[in-house]
Amino acid sequence: MRVLLIDDHPLILMALRSVIEGRGEDVTVVDVEGGAAARAALARDPDFDLVFLDLALADCDGFELLDDLRARYPAVPVVVISATERTSDVIRAIDAGAMGFVPKRASHAGLYEALETVMRGGIYLPEPMMALLSQARTPAASCASRRRSPGGSPPGSPTTARPPAT
Repeated sequence: MRVLLIDDHPLILMALRSVIEGRGEDVTVVDVEGGAAARAALARDPDFDLVFLDLALADCDGFELLDDLRARYPAVPVVVISATERTSDVIRAIDAGAMGFVPKRASHAGLYEALETVMRGGIYLPEPMMALLSQARTPAASCASRRRSPGGSPPGSPTTARPPAT
């Protein structure tokens, strides 16, 4: 597996590299310190299996880089790894096509879980972030639940379609 790490802090790059390489001998990690270096690395060799992207880069906006990576390399999954845990950033990253969001305070196990989940084709969010996303998206769900069908259930809910009486 080939992994590209994008972060402008050398200490973070070294720590991430160590954790990911500790996963096994079949892992190759390339690390770069910014958006320009990431674009150059992918232009030279786009054959990465996974990209970890920090949102706060010195030379570019992480969200703009995420949009660019998704447009140019749609087959390469991108996982955001960030010090921010703002719900709006998590939602924005996932909506932009990130396959996961890992807080920098995550444990080794959390990073491994993200890596495994995304490599199996899933989307990774730690439990606390799943709860935050549920709460953040609840108002829309609440509005839908207020619009009741004549049977008392929200439109499209499983209880709306009832089997015919026998």
